[in-house]
Amino acid sequence: MQLSHINNVLHVEDEVLIALDVETTLLEAGVKRVIHVATRSDAFMAIESSRPDAVILDIEVLDGSTAGIAELLKARSIPFIVYSGSASEGSERSYLVAVSLDKPAAGADLVGALMSVVTGSLRS
Repeated sequence: MQLSHINNVLHVEDEVLIALDVETTLLEAGVKRVIHVATRSDAFMAIESSRPDAVILDIEVLDGSTAGIAELLKARSIPFIVYSGSASEGSERSYLVAVSLDKPAAGADLVGALMSVVTGSLRS
């Protein structure tokens, strides 16, 4: 229950099996709610309608690059991690402040990365 202080995580991912795995991992670690979206447009709407405590962001989803989402998250000081199989694209400027994990990662690594960005944002 390391993440029991986190109420709301937005997961931007277009691969259903990965989304289910991440959701299971986070709920078992104590996150109260995981919101899953598969497109940039849905991600923007989710951020606008309910400010997430943290975001897990794939670099490429069904409707393109999530670089604009990363910029919005930085502007709003919402902590995020990049969880992607597109490591070479992760060097794009939009993603530079994010913690990055390559897919697939062990559940403990995902939980640790999320904990580090949320804890870091609490200190800021």
